[in-house]
Amino acid sequence: MTILSDTYGRRFEKLRVSLTNQCNFNCVYCVGKEHVPGQMIQSARSVQQSESSLQLKDYQAIISKIHQISPLKQIRFTGGEPMLSPHLISLIGFSKDLGIKNVGITTNGWYLERKMKELIDLKIVSLNISLDGISNEFITRMAGHSQAYKVKETIELAVSAGLPVKLNAVIMKGKNEQEILPLLEYARNLNIPVRFIEFMAMGHLHHTKSNYLFSQNEILDTIAARYNFTYIPRTKSSTSEYWRLSSGDTFGIIANYTTPFCHDCNRLRLDSTGKLFGCLSSTQSISLKSRIADDELFKQALAEALGHKQQIQFTGSALSMKYIGG
Repeated sequence: MTILSDTYGRRFEKLRVSLTNQCNFNCVYCVGKEHVPGQMIQSARSVQQSESSLQLKDYQAIISKIHQISPLKQIRFTGGEPMLSPHLISLIGFSKDLGIKNVGITTNGWYLERKMKELIDLKIVSLNISLDGISNEFITRMAGHSQAYKVKETIELAVSAGLPVKLNAVIMKGKNEQEILPLLEYARNLNIPVRFIEFMAMGHLHHTKSNYLFSQNEILDTIAARYNFTYIPRTKSSTSEYWRLSSGDTFGIIANYTTPFCHDCNRLRLDSTGKLFGCLSSTQSISLKSRIADDELFKQALAEALGHKQQIQFTGSALSMKYIGG
C-alpha cells in the first residue's frame, strides 16, 4: 500500500465529510444577510433528492477508496447541519465497519435529541456542539435563530446520557467576547471541555480578519482575569491547544491565525457534491464523482489535493464553511 505524503511529511489521516450545505441556523460567521434568521432553507427530504448531492452509495464508495489509499484514523461528519442528512447514521456505521474507530460529528445540536439513542448505540466517540454564547441574547444573535438557546437543554441531556460532548465557540471581536467566561463556567459545571475558536475569515466575511479577530492571547487574558491555568503540550496535528485550570478542568483554543497548525495538518475535506478540498485556505477543489471507478485517477486526485495545502499560515478563502464543513 502506498501512503501519500508531501515534502513536509503531511498525510491525509483525518477526513471531514460535509453531508449537506443546508442548515437551519444562520450563524453570523457562516452566512450573509440574505438569509432569514431561523428559516429552514431545505428539509432533510429535499436534501436527499437534490440532484447535485452525493447519495449514500457515493459517500460509501468515496470514503472506502480514500481509506484504502490513505488509511484514515478519524472521520468527522459535518454540514451545513449533518443531522439534516438522511445518510448520517448509516455512514457512521459504515465508517466503523471499515475499521475507522474515531468517528465524530460537528452539529448545532438542534436535531440531536431525535438521534441520541442511535448515537449512543453506535458508540460515537466525539460530539462537537456549536454554542457561541450562554445568555439567550448572545446565542440568538450569533446563531441567527430566535430559539437557538434551547440547544442548551439538549446539550445537558446529551451529557447526562454519557455522550462525549465538546463545545465549540467561535469568538468574534465586538460580537460575543463577553461570553468567554460564561461559556467556560457552563462547560465546567457540565464537566466537559469548551474550545474557543478564533474567528476565521471565510465566505462573506473574507478579508475582514482585522474587524473580528479576538486572538488567542486576548482569550487567555480574559480567562486569566478569573482563573489560574497551565499549558498542556499540543498533540501533533491537533487543531486545538489546551490548558488546565487549577481545578483540573480543561479548555482549548483553535487559533488558526495566532498559532497556525498548517505545518502538520493531516485533514482532507469532502463536500456534499463530491468535491475534494485539501485546504480551507484554498478554493481549489477536485471532483471525485467521475473518478470513483478509476483507481489511478482517484489517487491522483488525492495527491493533487495534498498539493493545495498551505505551508505555514491559514489565510481563509471566499468559500463559506457551510459548504465544506466546520
